[in-house]
Amino acid sequence: MLQLDVWRSPSTITPFLTVISHSHADHIPENITNAVIIHKYWADRPNVKHVKPIIADGKPIVFKPSKSAKITVKALTPREVGRIAGRQINRLHSTWWIISCNGEITLFIGDFNAGEASIVKDLIEGLESVRTKITKLAVPSYNGVNGHNSEGMQLAREIADLTRYAKAKGITTIALPHPVLGPGSWDEVWIRYS
Repeated sequence: MLQLDVWRSPSTITPFLTVISHSHADHIPENITNAVIIHKYWADRPNVKHVKPIIADGKPIVFKPSKSAKITVKALTPREVGRIAGRQINRLHSTWWIISCNGEITLFIGDFNAGEASIVKDLIEGLESVRTKITKLAVPSYNGVNGHNSEGMQLAREIADLTRYAKAKGITTIALPHPVLGPGSWDEVWIRYS
């Protein structure tokens, strides 16, 4: 039912909704016919022009794919992430999303800079303090990425540490291989579609 950037659950043949985290070409699906949502910050970038997305501006967007299903999608700005996490944050590598569907609340982060994974822990704690329980965490799985303010396995180690933290809290972890599966404590591994 859901596609996150270019990744889908192995059981999803045709998604109802695609949520895009940012405008890097390797995160933008090429052939999509379903509803697409992206934060307004990324909407006018050249890589996004062929997508014709629904623009998120900070308010929750509700989709009803059927009578029994409802999907609520909310983009978190860096300022919101900082407020909830109790930190000063001016910029994040990608938009962070809260997706609610069938009683599950997924935190989706499509890409990280080194150091941002530690913010996720504070965000999860902050959400729990206001009685919002993240049940799934969908994040990229890196394996030796250079760039993103990281060298070698730094970002891979940070994400692996984040997955162990999430699993200890009972959160289902979803790997989005970027580009291939790296270390982590993964419950699900989603597949790249373009």
